[in-house]
Amino acid sequence: MIFSDGEIGEHLGTEYFSHRSKNVDPSKPHIYLSITYFLKEFIDNEELQSIIMSQLLNDNEKSVLKEVRNKNIEEIVIKRIGKDDLRIDSIRKGTITGEQEKAIRKILALRNYEEINISTLDEKTLRFKRIKKQIKRSN
Repeated sequence: MIFSDGEIGEHLGTEYFSHRSKNVDPSKPHIYLSITYFLKEFIDNEELQSIIMSQLLNDNEKSVLKEVRNKNIEEIVIKRIGKDDLRIDSIRKGTITGEQEKAIRKILALRNYEEINISTLDEKTLRFKRIKKQIKRSN
């Protein structure tokens, strides 16, 4: 936004700001120039998208969008840790069949009615939970 007194302001969403001051009065007479519109004339659309998104989004928001774009993701859980950190858990599900299934079952000594959940705590530790399922039939 270029104001009649020569001040130049920007706006992002509902916030207005300038490099000189934090207070920009959008009700003052001004000319609005869309930077995005002019950039489209000179820069490829995919390249422009990455430039604009890198300016508008913080690192946490970029991480979330990256996971959302991944087509293999079934579920995303976002948790705030403290004031500034986010934990982003992306969940993928699938089925293993054939030779891989047999090899994994053999390595884990997994029987037909068992379930094993494996998770990592750090670079040196694995945690597992083994669930044995028994079906008892009454006569």
